[in-house]
Amino acid sequence: MFYNITYNKFFKNSRNLFDSDNLAKNNKMISPSDDLIKSLAMEYNFDWRLIAAQVNKESQFKPKAKSWAGAQGLLQVMPRTAREVGITDLEIQKMDYAQE
Repeated sequence: MFYNITYNKFFKNSRNLFDSDNLAKNNKMISPSDDLIKSLAMEYNFDWRLIAAQVNKESQFKPKAKSWAGAQGLLQVMPRTAREVGITDLEIQKMDYAQE
């Protein structure tokens, strides 16, 4: 039974992660954070689409998103984890980054 539920969830689900109509209207951009995600993904050798999917799942592309548990930012990082890995700004603004 668990197999059937998992299979159906990931392989038979007809929902798209990103709305294809909006992609066409927005010149194939998934979000306003695409340039930021692409540049950081390239820097760390990740597929930017995977990171964009994670950001979509975690925060719906809202840089100032905060969870009930205290996670913050696009990828919903916990403040303690951020400190441990040297992240100082969990609410980085895409425009600030793009202008640097």
